[in-house]
Amino acid sequence: MSHTQSNRVFASIMGAAFLCAFVLPTKWTEGVGVQLASVFTPISGPTRWLARGIYDRFKHGPEASDEYTGADVAEMKNLIFAQQTRIDELEKLDAELQRLGNIRDQCVRVDVSGADTSGQDALILSGSYLSGLTDGQPALYDGGIAGRVVVGLAGARVQLLSDKGMVVGARFVRLARGKDGRLVDYNVPSPPPAVEGIGDGRMEVPMLTVAEAHDVHVGDSVVLSDPNWPAGVQGWSIGTVTWIGMRPQRDFAVIVVEPAGNLLKTLRAVEVYRGS
Repeated sequence: MSHTQSNRVFASIMGAAFLCAFVLPTKWTEGVGVQLASVFTPISGPTRWLARGIYDRFKHGPEASDEYTGADVAEMKNLIFAQQTRIDELEKLDAELQRLGNIRDQCVRVDVSGADTSGQDALILSGSYLSGLTDGQPALYDGGIAGRVVVGLAGARVQLLSDKGMVVGARFVRLARGKDGRLVDYNVPSPPPAVEGIGDGRMEVPMLTVAEAHDVHVGDSVVLSDPNWPAGVQGWSIGTVTWIGMRPQRDFAVIVVEPAGNLLKTLRAVEVYRGS
């Protein structure tokens, strides 16, 4: 049917509907009205259903229903859950920032994009020198020092302390009760150890003799004590002694140090220290 013919048919139907509604007696038009209604039902039915749905969804005022559908309740629960999740995240972030203590204002949070795929113990950062990152800046996390920032042309990364060849000065610390009964940190008697990264998330103290390491125990903390690092991060945790053994030469101890968790898999952001 052409557009012109369809317009004529529609006009004829509308004209017949007008006659039935306003001119002809009701007893003559009841049958015709049913026929006309069947013609418009394919359009009027969906339109009426859509209008009712919109009205029920947005109506307000005294006529609005106080009852909620199952879908409404589920939507509200999802919103509450999302808000609570966000609150929990902010509280966790605030707790992490509180651990930074007096250097909090000198740190900037940088997201971790992922682990380095070159085989090194390193993390790819989302920042670069354009965002103020420079070589050598300490990268911190809630467990202590993760490593140092390395900036290149393609971006920036954190070389973890466990990366092979990474060496820092340190000291052993143990938590014990003082004379007043309070828990305090005290230095374990030993020469200042050099802690070297050996890869796979671990570090090692390579140059202590068995006699020098006599007072070192599994569970002792290892903290930074290195003049080549900023003063603001001196005393920050490097890791914990997890194993003590003896080298084949039998004169030197093997002391393995590990950070608080698998940093290559768990870290999603680091606090980059910008102080001196």
